[in-house]
Amino acid sequence: MSGEGLLTVGYVVWTLVTVAIYLAYRLDAGGKRETWKRIAEERRKLWVARRMLERHKLDRRYPDDMAELADYLRDR
Repeated sequence: MSGEGLLTVGYVVWTLVTVAIYLAYRLDAGGKRETWKRIAEERRKLWVARRMLERHKLDRRYPDDMAELADYLRDR
């Protein structure tokens, strides 16, 4: 194989590897975005539950409200 042919094959392989790396990065970026959305939703749910518990603690209401909190967390 001549030097020119070797350089051409090397360039084609390098281009294909670069494209494959880029595609893997883009596909993974979408997955990461979805993961961060789920994490944000879980944090929001926990924050609401925490506020609900604080409010119930101040009002000194416990047994029935814990069932309400469990229902809220299960539904979300």
